[in-house]
Amino acid sequence: MSSTRKKGQASGRHPTHDSGQTVEAGMSRDVINIPENIIVDGIKDYAEADQDMLLWLSGWATDTNQTRTSICEHLDCDYTTLTRILTGKYEASIESFMKKVRDLRRRVRQSAQAGYVETLVTKRITDLLDYALAGDIKGGKMAIIAGATGRSKSVAVRHWCENNNHGRSCYLDSPESGGYHAFLTELCRRFRINSGRKTADMRDRIFKTFNRRRMLIVDEANRLMPGSHQNIPRIFEFIRRLHDTRHCGVAVILNPAAYQNMNSGAMVGYFEQFLGRAEPLVIPEQVFREECEEVCKAFVSRPAKDLVAAAHAIANEPGRLRVLFDLMGKAALLAESKKQKLGREHLLAAHRRRHNRNVWPEE
Repeated sequence: MSSTRKKGQASGRHPTHDSGQTVEAGMSRDVINIPENIIVDGIKDYAEADQDMLLWLSGWATDTNQTRTSICEHLDCDYTTLTRILTGKYEASIESFMKKVRDLRRRVRQSAQAGYVETLVTKRITDLLDYALAGDIKGGKMAIIAGATGRSKSVAVRHWCENNNHGRSCYLDSPESGGYHAFLTELCRRFRINSGRKTADMRDRIFKTFNRRRMLIVDEANRLMPGSHQNIPRIFEFIRRLHDTRHCGVAVILNPAAYQNMNSGAMVGYFEQFLGRAEPLVIPEQVFREECEEVCKAFVSRPAKDLVAAAHAIANEPGRLRVLFDLMGKAALLAESKKQKLGREHLLAAHRRRHNRNVWPEE
């Protein structure tokens, strides 16, 4: 059972905390509107394990659009108690509250297991994320994960965030506009910072939210690539400076074309320092047979060789493992309806149905 305070803290009451900052105004009244930089500062005197849990709670509440009402229902508490604990102003023991948070995280983790399969690719992705967050004496590391669509990048990263270190990580699905202001605005939303501020103020407040115990994960970063050599990659410079000054871990996920553009062509000079700090993981476009076998095992304990072979062929079509996983789910339902063991014929039938959707009769 985790302690509610660091070792050496003798008082039976938690010290009150007043950072001089107030919660953001102008937001809906039924949202948790405490900026995460205030939470990070407010909980710093709790035990490490409790800090992790409270950061997880804050991130999960934002990422899943929890309201004040819903989060208090999940934890069976009132919002005043939640606010005081998250800002370090709760003077009693927080142990009973932390027990509720641990139970909530267990339930969320069980729910998140659905749809994820560990393969040699997803294992390498999660290992790299562990490495980037752990870092060394100087702080977290930077990582780049490059791979084609359907190669399990996003599903592995989201699984890592939700099940392994969601409280210390900030997952950002890059805005479609790709602009610097849109990028900062989305980060502000993630940390409940009022985005109606000047760009420099938004940037400074985001920086204060990170430290060496936290990690920024930017998915679909290819959307953030500049359109021409005249457009300096300002967002990537922001990410590099965040890593250098706050010593946090960073992971950037993008497609092979964007990664190639970083390494060659007119923009290579702008990315030299960024790439020099990063550990790359380049995922082959070709799907391995072993990956397909692991996906099959998620639906049938001992998949036949011909089922794995059919899955391997489908996985190397456009869509790759994303399509295979969907078809395996449909094949499993088909086998169940016929009271048969899932096999090659069910997968091929599901595949035909998908293909025939766009086959029309000739006049």
